[in-house]
Amino acid sequence: MQALCSRSDDKNRAILGADDILARDSPWENGYQESFYDKFKVDLGDPNRFKTLGELVAEIYRTLWDYNNTRIHSALNMPPVVFAKLYALVA
Repeated sequence: MQALCSRSDDKNRAILGADDILARDSPWENGYQESFYDKFKVDLGDPNRFKTLGELVAEIYRTLWDYNNTRIHSALNMPPVVFAKLYALVA
């Protein structure tokens, strides 16, 4: 499984030009992504609890919506969507 993921990851990195940005397998160089993924895994819970792939996909979408719309961002003291709306009014 790891070999398949690595090949796919190499292809995606080449398409995005990510090799020039981040060192491969270097989580400490992308703290924002690592922080998001850590919170996402906790919020989603065990993916094996779903009976169908559709249930899993629906829960992923719900988790992402909650992350962007209801979670209080520590630096903003408000959800990101609220901040974006306030910023749009000012800009």
